[in-house]
Amino acid sequence: PSQSVHAIDLNDVSTGWHPLPALPCECIFPRAVAIDNAIHVLAYTDSTFNWCTEVLSLDMTTTASSSTTALSTTSQWARNTIPQVPLAACAPAVVNGQVVVVGGFTPGKPGDVQKSVFVYHSESGQWLPLPSLNTAIKNALVVAYNNKLVSFGGSGQTYLLSGIEILQVA
Repeated sequence: PSQSVHAIDLNDVSTGWHPLPALPCECIFPRAVAIDNAIHVLAYTDSTFNWCTEVLSLDMTTTASSSTTALSTTSQWARNTIPQVPLAACAPAVVNGQVVVVGGFTPGKPGDVQKSVFVYHSESGQWLPLPSLNTAIKNALVVAYNNKLVSFGGSGQTYLLSGIEILQVA
């Protein structure tokens, strides 16, 4: 069930966490990024632990007045505003204003751990490949730093990883 919240004063930290509209499905192990005033949930498992690569997006546009910054939450989660992510258990990041996913496995084939890296190209509406990792990973952490992607740890097909890799992104 979705929450109906009309305005949240984002400058008021005294009230703590605020409810937002509920996701349209159960999401376990979600992968998400924030870009262009929206939150995008890129990959997650459903209640039966099947990986879903459908993208769910929530518009987080704010309106500002002289005394407060209010979040309008009249919007609901939208499905498929970005095409399906090509990898499950991937690590997402935003670099140069673009969504990138690193590693993971082919949906439906958890043993098929990938070295793949994809960037979402908004003009074409497609996921395009970037240079691959040196090591196949899933469930890693990736951060964007000074136009670079840095991948930390994760796991391979049957083992844990402690490696770190870096990629310069144009």
